[in-house]
Amino acid sequence: MGPHQPIYLTLWAEVVGIFQGISSDDLYTYVEIDNKLLLFPRESMESRIILNKLNRALIGKKIAMLKTDSPQQPIIIKPFTVTTEAVKRRSQDGRYSYSLKR
Repeated sequence: MGPHQPIYLTLWAEVVGIFQGISSDDLYTYVEIDNKLLLFPRESMESRIILNKLNRALIGKKIAMLKTDSPQQPIIIKPFTVTTEAVKRRSQDGRYSYSLKR
């Protein structure tokens, strides 16, 4: 992982981007998302969840990480598996509506 300014997620902060890698040492677990380096104390519940959920198969994929106030699940990790795009349609009266296309 390259030289980045480390980020410590605050409560209810979310990072969304391309997962680039994970590593750890005696003090921290490091997660790189979109060239942002997130740090989590190595012995924390967050670190255990991250090391369990993130793997090499997710490198290059878009993920979201959300820090919560739940002691049982202090971090939520969601991989994006479906590409969603909005479709704009114009009705006969000239108004536009949007719907999701999968």
